Amino acid sequence: IMGINIPNKTETTWINITSVPLFKDSETLPFQVYATFNDITAERKALMMLQNNEEQYRQLFTEINHGIALHEMIYDFDNNPVDYKFIKVNPAFETMTGLKSEKITGKTVLEILPDLDFIWIERYATVVKSGKSLKFTDFSKELNKYYEITAFRPEEHQFAVIINDVTDTILNDIRINEKNSMLNMAMDTANMAWWDLDLVSGLVTFNKRKTDMLGYDADNFKHYLDFMNIVHPDDYDKTMKAMLDHMEGKCDKYLTDYRIKTKSGEYKWFRDTGTIVKRNENGKALRVTGLVVDISEIKKTETELSRLTEENIELKKLNFKK
Repeated sequence: IMGINIPNKTETTWINITSVPLFKDSETLPFQVYATFNDITAERKALMMLQNNEEQYRQLFTEINHGIALHEMIYDFDNNPVDYKFIKVNPAFETMTGLKSEKITGKTVLEILPDLDFIWIERYATVVKSGKSLKFTDFSKELNKYYEITAFRPEEHQFAVIINDVTDTILNDIRINEKNSMLNMAMDTANMAWWDLDLVSGLVTFNKRKTDMLGYDADNFKHYLDFMNIVHPDDYDKTMKAMLDHMEGKCDKYLTDYRIKTKSGEYKWFRDTGTIVKRNENGKALRVTGLVVDISEIKKTETELSRLTEENIELKKLNFKK
């Protein structure tokens, strides 16, 4: 969570950043990270109003589109937390959970959700005991939804929660993760990798598969010239020209074949293709994204076919002379 000051705005804007790392099979370091940025300024205002202004609190409690609920912790004779009671919930809380105020107010959570995992009670008991707020995201099996929750202690033995239904966001992240896993599996099988080039800085991001195919450590390649420096000298100029032609609009896409040096000192044939995906207001290219494929085996096959064709032609010439 961080606060940012935006020009021409008198108030601080608060955002919550959630990142989801994507991993390839058998690797422990993520190759890509998806991040979501949520404006939680309203939640921050809610916390302030809950604490400082009763009249504004009542209006906010009813109208805010974040779910808010006030609870009282329940303890056993040994002062161990065992349950909690609903004191008050707002309309947004009812909408997000399906739990209606008239049916849950005054009742305990275990009366309403008897199979609730005790970890929920333990979390809130920690907030009540310590007085420190807690923010987390978790799945409710009973309600079949993912919630982003901020819990805090407004008074002794009580805790309040501000909730957001993030089910769609979480499920979308899961789907993206699954699709990327399938895509990377297909790329690995096809000796293929993606890349993304910032034309302003020259910095390049890429699927680790690209350097794996060459035997190098991916950390050694940050700038596009790190790759160009190991392109075969005879292919360097034509490769650079292919990119410049695309940037200048002379061709619809960047497409070229070139030899590139592996860590072992041998050369592999790569086929590189890409297209401009971002321009500035004047139409100048800012970013190019593409795919690279190891076509070494294809080139070997082409060379062998060419050799066999030439031999066949020579044999026909000899037979003709006879």
